[in-house]
Amino acid sequence: MKKAILMLAAALCLEASLGAQTITRNKDFASFDDIQVSNAFQVKLVESNSYLAEWTVDGNLEEYVDIYLRGKTLYIGLNEKSMPKELAKSLKAKGASPVLRVTVSAPSISTLNVSENAVFDAPGFTIKTQQFSLFAGDNAKIASLTVSARKLNVNLSKKAAATVSAETPDISLQTENSSLLNLTHTSDKMDMALSGSSSINANGNCKELHISAKGSSKATVAGRGETLEIDGQGASSIDAINFTVLEATANMNNGSFWVNATADLNLDLKGGSEVVFASKPDVNIINVVKSSVIRYENAKKK
Repeated sequence: MKKAILMLAAALCLEASLGAQTITRNKDFASFDDIQVSNAFQVKLVESNSYLAEWTVDGNLEEYVDIYLRGKTLYIGLNEKSMPKELAKSLKAKGASPVLRVTVSAPSISTLNVSENAVFDAPGFTIKTQQFSLFAGDNAKIASLTVSARKLNVNLSKKAAATVSAETPDISLQTENSSLLNLTHTSDKMDMALSGSSSINANGNCKELHISAKGSSKATVAGRGETLEIDGQGASSIDAINFTVLEATANMNNGSFWVNATADLNLDLKGGSEVVFASKPDVNIINVVKSSVIRYENAKKK
């Protein structure tokens, strides 16, 4: 009984500290190219010819909201240093769900940096620019992002997760620290670099695909291409059985690689690597040491 009373009191204190009422404000800005978000804000980007931010937050947080323009970057966050300790503590308490919503209007952006449990969404908005870069970390989430650019860079870390759709000739992806990327794409060239226990799921056509995987990372790709190059280390796993290519090359030290090459398959394997291949390619064995090469139909029987 005493424990229940204490839990109820804690919940009431948490509600009081965050404020029962919400406040909505808005502000026009000069043009910006980049957006940086932190502090568990939920941000939605909408297409507009103007540059505007409208935010709704708990009343007790209003004076600590930091939404400002510096150079060409729009910053969205909280000034935690000026908060009373109890209020700052309540924001990080288990079960805390402060109201921190922002709608940003802009014609386009070129860089997005999201961290500290922030959530970003751009439903129905195709970001059109020459080069677009996405950085996300610290449990941040990109709910949906559609990009049309000549170059796309994505860098995810520290349990960040992102869902991205891209139409661009050149894509560079880097994931680490248990991060997750779901990518739908059309591209000419794509480079993936995975480490830690991160994962990439990519679906689309790409002429040249290079995947570097370390640790216990996992890449799953589907679609069609011309060439596929793999550098695998540790317990990494690369599933490209549904990515049909003419030529594939695997340089691996441990790890697993499932491949569907219709013309040529080049293998340099050691350290307990495993390659499972479909179709009937010409297999060029450069080196196979303490590793296995298995036909897909035989692997399926296991």
